[in-house]
Order: sequence, then structure tokens, then C-alpha cells
Amino acid sequence: MLKQIAREDVPDSRTEAKSPLRVFARATLTEFFESAEVGDVYEVDGIPEVDGADALRIADKAVNALRTELYHFGRRDDAKAFRRRDRVFIERVKKLEPIRIVRS
Repeated sequence: MLKQIAREDVPDSRTEAKSPLRVFARATLTEFFESAEVGDVYEVDGIPEVDGADALRIADKAVNALRTELYHFGRRDDAKAFRRRDRVFIERVKKLEPIRIVRS
């Protein structure tokens, strides 16, 4: 079931092109974090079309792409992406501080 290979024979994953939605999500979040304050909600507009997908499926894919990029930015606690019907939103949320337990 396993076949050992040389490390240099493993394909480089960084050479794969990102999907148009991932590229869009990265650019959108970069712009969002430059201007959004805690409590701000922005509607995402101009989402790239996905072949054969209806509006709800496109919105779902856009939310997933935004959440993936939030994870890669290391900022998934700073914002949340969600949809209402076929509209996509990003909200800047307050990063929660860790709870400290004080023993007396």
C-alpha cells in the first residue's frame, strides 16, 4: 500500500493556482482589515461566478473561501463571514481575551 519515494519527487503544492474565489477572498479580507473597526459589518459584492452554481451555492462557496483565508491570515477570531440568503457579509468582532482564573 505504501511506496517510498525521494523527497524531491513530491510535487510542490505552492505552484498550484488558487481558485478565483480564494484570490477574491484574500483581496477582500485585506481591504476589510485595513478599514473595519470592531462592530462593523460589510456586505461582500462582486463575487466571481462559479460554473453551474446558483446564487445560494456561490454565496456558500464565497463564505467558505473567506473562512479559509481568515484561518490562513491567523485572524479567524477577529472576523466572521456569513450569508443571509444569497448575500455574503463579513463582521469585525472583538477578539476575546483568555479567561484568567484567580485563586484566593
